[in-house]
Amino acid sequence: MKSQFQTEIFRLNISKSSRIGLAISGGVDSVTLLALLMESGFNNILLLHVNYGLRGQESDDDELFVKNLASQKGVEIKVLDAKNEFKNHSAIQEKARQIRYKWFNELAVSGQIEYIFTAHHQNDLSETFLLNLFRKTGLSGLTGIHSTGIIIRPLLPFSREQIENYAKQHKIEWRNDSSNLKSDYSRNFIRNKIIPIAKDKFPEIVKNIAATSVQLNQERELLLELINKNSQEFWIQKNLYTKVLSLNKIKEYNHASLLLHYLLEAEGFSYTQTEEMIHSTESGKVWENERYAACTSENKLWVIAAGLDFVSHICKWKLGTEKEIDLGLIRISTKQIFEDGSTLLFDESYLGKEIEFRFWNLGDNIQISQKGESKKLSDLFTEKKIPVLFRKAIPVFLIDNQVIWVAGLRISSVLNNPQNTNASLFISVKNLLL
Repeated sequence: MKSQFQTEIFRLNISKSSRIGLAISGGVDSVTLLALLMESGFNNILLLHVNYGLRGQESDDDELFVKNLASQKGVEIKVLDAKNEFKNHSAIQEKARQIRYKWFNELAVSGQIEYIFTAHHQNDLSETFLLNLFRKTGLSGLTGIHSTGIIIRPLLPFSREQIENYAKQHKIEWRNDSSNLKSDYSRNFIRNKIIPIAKDKFPEIVKNIAATSVQLNQERELLLELINKNSQEFWIQKNLYTKVLSLNKIKEYNHASLLLHYLLEAEGFSYTQTEEMIHSTESGKVWENERYAACTSENKLWVIAAGLDFVSHICKWKLGTEKEIDLGLIRISTKQIFEDGSTLLFDESYLGKEIEFRFWNLGDNIQISQKGESKKLSDLFTEKKIPVLFRKAIPVFLIDNQVIWVAGLRISSVLNNPQNTNASLFISVKNLLL
C-alpha cells in the first residue's frame, strides 16, 4: 500500500517541502494518512482537528488523542473549538462540513498551509455516490469527491479494509467514532445497511462504484471543457463583477437547463434553479445562493455577487472641491474623467453648491421637462431595461433634495448642463456593474 500511495502522491505532483494541512479526526483513515505521509518523507505538516463537541467526553478524548499524536510525531497542530455551533441545527453533518472547510480555507488564504489533505477513501466515494443518487443531484453529485485545487485526497485508490489492514500491520493506534455505528445519519445508513446487503450479491460494489464515479468525473470535466471552449456565443458580458447571458441563445440547444447549469457551474446555482431560470416568463425574477444572485430581464440572465450593500453609502460635498469615492465596483471622481464611464458637466453657477451622492431609494423621481413633469426612477429603470437586481447599484446625485442626475441614465431638466467639454466642474462615474 505504501508504494501505491507514493505513486498516487507523485501523480498528484505534491512536493515534499509543501506545507500540508492534514484534516485529522483521530480515526483510522486520517491517522494512517499521517503515517504514510511521514514514511514518504513529508514532514512539513500541520494537523487540523475540529472538536464539534457532539459526543461529549468522547469528543474531548479525540482532541487529547490527536494532540498527543502530534507531540509524538513532532508536528504542529491547530484545534478549532466548534462546540457552540450546533444549537438548534438539524443538518449536523452538513453544518460540520461547512465549519471545517471554512476554517481550512481561511488557513490557506492566510498562507499558513499550501494544501488541505483529507483521508477520504474508496468507501467514502461509493457512499457519496449512492447518497447523491438517492437525492437526485445529477452528474455533479455522482462524480463524488476527488482531489481538486488545493484539496488533496490521496487515499481514494484504497478501500477502508486496506487502510485498516495497513494500520494493524504497522501497529498504528486510532480512535473509533461511536456515532459511525448508528444508522441515524443518511451516510451511516448507506454504510451500515445498504452496502453490506448489496455486497453479498455484488462483492466488488465499493470498488466498482468508485471506478464509475471516477469515470463520470472525467466525462464531466471533458463536457465542461467543451462547453467553456464554445461559451462565447452565450455571454453578452462577462467581467469580474457582472455576467450577462443570452437566454435565447441557450434555448436554441437541447437540454438548455443543463447547459445553463454548466455555464454557471462556478457560481454554484443548483440544477433546479437553472431549470427555473430557463422556463421563467417573469422578468425581474431573482434567484440567490450564498455567493451569487441572478435575475432575468428581457431574455437575458444577469449574475452578480450576492450581499453587495450600497444603500448605506451617502456622501455630501461642495462642487468645486476635489472628491474621490472608491467603492470597488463603483468609482466617483471630480478630479478625473473616466473614459469608459459617464460624466455630468456643470456651468459656473453651480460652484460651491452642496451636492449629495447616494443610491436609489424607492419613491425617487426626476424632473424630465421644463413644465415640471417628473418620472419615477423605478419607471425609468424599467424603460431602460435595468434588472431589479442592479437597481440598488445605480448612483443618484441630488441638489437641494432634488435628483439632478441618475448616473449614466438621465439628467434632470432643472439642471443647466453645458455641452462645453472643457468645463472644470464635473462628476465622473465608473460603474463596473453595468
